[in-house]
Amino acid sequence: MMYIINNAIADRLVQSLDPGEHHVPHLELGPGPGVLTRRLLSAGVRHITCFEPAAAFRSSVLELQEETGGAVRLTPLNLLQLPKMWGAATHGQEARLQQALDGLSWRPWHQGPCLRVVGVAHRSTFFRYLVRTVVEREHLFQFGRPELVVYVPSSEVERLTSSPDMSGRAYRPYSILSQIFFRPGAAAPGPGQTLLPLDDGAQAGVLHRHGHGADPVHAQGGPRPAGLGAAQPRLLHPPLHRLEEEAYRPAA
Repeated sequence: MMYIINNAIADRLVQSLDPGEHHVPHLELGPGPGVLTRRLLSAGVRHITCFEPAAAFRSSVLELQEETGGAVRLTPLNLLQLPKMWGAATHGQEARLQQALDGLSWRPWHQGPCLRVVGVAHRSTFFRYLVRTVVEREHLFQFGRPELVVYVPSSEVERLTSSPDMSGRAYRPYSILSQIFFRPGAAAPGPGQTLLPLDDGAQAGVLHRHGHGADPVHAQGGPRPAGLGAAQPRLLHPPLHRLEEEAYRPAA
């Protein structure tokens, strides 16, 4: 897991949020020491589910849960492993999935976001999962249009925003679908030392710094209210070149 430990970086994320949507559930990826959690509460966010799989930080979340009277809630799961939870649920193991989605409710697709995912999303498989499931409005999209406001690896932003005229290997079918269904906002880089990695094998309370690739990028976006397949997503099976035309068509 990667954790936000810098107040300025947390403030940048919070300031990018629309205050008019602070009432929707917020799913925080790895709150860690609670820097971002406290900033969200100060900004007026009412409901935060903290997905914290590391025992080293659960006591901090539980303290916030008690202080806020339940506005903060601890879930000892890793939301980035949601694809695995869905896979287990299809084989009769639904407990973890139900725990992850507890408290979420449906909001019409044409209205605002049904929920927000905030924090640090350092696994590219999570974004591939989202792009794949938005087509059929499954999983998180069964509740409406989630908004993602997260720090991600710069390489993942490149894949999300790649176009046919870009050189290199970043452009792929995944890029096409992300352009159709998401609105990647302006991405701003942040220095890597503003995040704290926790080794998977670390003992409770013992933190280790180590190299973790390119500097993180603040990215914001969510499914478009309308667009190709928005009205009847289950009928969306045109050839890839049709999707590409729609994704990169110049604005009228």
